Amino acid sequence: MPFISNSTTGTVTYSPGVTNHSLILPNDTANNNSATLVEISEFEIAVAKYERYVVKYHLFTTHNATADLKVKVDVPASPTIYRAQLVSGGDEGTTTLNAEGDLELTTDTANDIVEVKFLIHNGANAGDIKFSFAERDAGGGGVTLLGGSYVEYYKF
Repeated sequence: MPFISNSTTGTVTYSPGVTNHSLILPNDTANNNSATLVEISEFEIAVAKYERYVVKYHLFTTHNATADLKVKVDVPASPTIYRAQLVSGGDEGTTTLNAEGDLELTTDTANDIVEVKFLIHNGANAGDIKFSFAERDAGGGGVTLLGGSYVEYYKF
């Protein structure tokens, strides 16, 4: 059904039942030997108060075997629900959060395909969903998100 009722706010949202939107990173973006998060403006998603989103980031990375990865999905203040999970395509496993913070992944292989799955039920504050990344410890020789990495999101 293309109309979804949000019982919390008493509103109805139209959704065609497929991924609403996707955004793509057009060029490689490097974070060289730094634990300071670098924001990817191409992945910014405007969110109104009380909106709900499911978001999935598909990240293609280049790094050496010691460049551990750190990502953050930043949201407007006071969401009612926040869930995020970082899943590696290699053998590094997963990291899950129930509140806003950094998702960290210790790598033991070079290069990776990583997914970040994310759910937000936004509260009374409008703003933006922002994605950023860095090396976890700033000692592994840098991490690069490759052009072609992308995000899909679904508003419901």
